[in-house]
Amino acid sequence: MAEIKVTQLPEAIDISINGDTAPTKNDMFMVIQNGANKKISWNTLLSKMNRPVIVNSNMSSIPFTVRGSGLPSLFGVVSATNRVGIKISDPVEDLHVEGNIKVGSNASSGIFVGSSEKITFTSAPSGGTSGASGNPAVISGNREITTLGPKGACYFSLGAGKVGQTKRICYGNSDGSNSCIISVAQGVGFNRITLQTKGSSATLMYIDQDDSTAGWFVTGYYGSVTFTTAA
Repeated sequence: MAEIKVTQLPEAIDISINGDTAPTKNDMFMVIQNGANKKISWNTLLSKMNRPVIVNSNMSSIPFTVRGSGLPSLFGVVSATNRVGIKISDPVEDLHVEGNIKVGSNASSGIFVGSSEKITFTSAPSGGTSGASGNPAVISGNREITTLGPKGACYFSLGAGKVGQTKRICYGNSDGSNSCIISVAQGVGFNRITLQTKGSSATLMYIDQDDSTAGWFVTGYYGSVTFTTAA
């Protein structure tokens, strides 16, 4: 009897046997090694692997999904956007978790978020002057915590943020004759911050207070700082 080639075998549409849908580690499948047909179990295959397992080795736009019990996407990698989602099929950030996250089980456990950036102005960030006609440079730091370090006379505009972002503004290199004016379009209760002396600082957080009104709230300040509403 002639040897049956793998290509001549009937195709298995699933891995159940007589209604048994729980395959074991010893179930066999066929492979071709050095031109010869052989059989191997999943357990042996995985135990003998000595190289990394790469999914989507061609780096194409092919999604990878692990389904849960009654959940179409328990864990998914969306190659088209280079994002990872947990319990969500269409993540909107690099890592998107649709649910709760627990870290550790004692008081010493926690999360370190290395998501900060520092922006230092060595000269005025805008050649304009105070007022809408000055066309100030808009600063929109992308990280969760952004430290702004303006120096000397300057005027700039703080752009819209994302809920949870914090901006720390620390004014430096001023003898008191200069000031730094910041236009804040989405300030809650104010739209302008003026810092007048070296060392003056203000901390803002972007908060959605009632699920309908998001904006920059003042959470603290130090030194000669004023918050006003200007036309």
